[in-house]
Parts: sequence; structure tokens; C-alpha cells
Amino acid sequence: MQPPTLQLLMLVALVGLLAASCAGASSPSAGPSNPTVSGPGSGSARTVTIGPGDAGKSIVLTTGDVLVFSSSNTTPPPRMTLWRLVSYPKDLITLISGSAGPPFRFRALYAGTGALEISFGPTCGSPGPALGGPECPLMGDSAGAFPTRLLTFYLKVTGR
Repeated sequence: MQPPTLQLLMLVALVGLLAASCAGASSPSAGPSNPTVSGPGSGSARTVTIGPGDAGKSIVLTTGDVLVFSSSNTTPPPRMTLWRLVSYPKDLITLISGSAGPPFRFRALYAGTGALEISFGPTCGSPGPALGGPECPLMGDSAGAFPTRLLTFYLKVTGR
């Protein structure tokens, strides 16, 4: 077992590292109506991480960069709800993660612009492929209805 002082020092270092990586993941807003998110530095491939709070923003990538969508929630989504990859510009980026849920990982391949769409909602709802049966207890006009949330990220990929 480690002394309490060493444990505290390791915890402070970890929190500092996490804070620094989060602070470097976004740049100042490009404008009030369409802020921009970009990763740190340039010159080599980088990883740009986005989440639900970045929906509606422009995401600036360079060819070779890795884009990661993370739900930024360590607890699993409520039962019968899930994150879905609805669409992405296949002429700009390629999906490199193999899982059906977040984190979704992409690699920027070619310069251009396009939109990445990810939804969160009932497994049997839209947008995205329905995973449940014909009846969806979480959709519709009932009091227990859970609306599907569609997140759109505007991608701009530049060449190196």
C-alpha cells in the first residue's frame, strides 16, 4: 500500500493531466452562431474528442486526424435507450471503431466538408435503424415517451 501523501500526489497529477487535455481539446468560438472545435497543435496526426455538448459546432480536422465521439457519461444509458451513428460523410472520414456504441472513432481521409449525425433515444425509435419490435413503449404521445435527440456536427477536413 502506498503512503497517503503519494496517493494524493498521484491523484492531483491525474486531475491536472485530465484538465489540461480537456482544455486543449477546444478552441475559442469562431462566432456565436457556429462555434468551432479543433484539436491542439498541427503538424502531426492528433485526436479530437467531441461530445453531446459540441452538437451544432464546426469540427476542424486535418487529414490523418482521429475524431472521437464520446458520450462523456461513465454510467450506462437508461434501459432501452442507446447512442446510434446515423450518418457520416464517407468521402471525408472512415469509421475505425468496431463497437455499436460510443466511443465512435473516425479517421479523417480527405479534405472537404460534411455532417456527422449521432442520435440518442429509444432502441426502437428513429432516426437510425430500429432495433426493437413494431411497438415502442418509449415513443409516441404517452406520458412515458422519450424523444430521440439528433446531434449534428459540421466537419471541415483540411489537407496537410
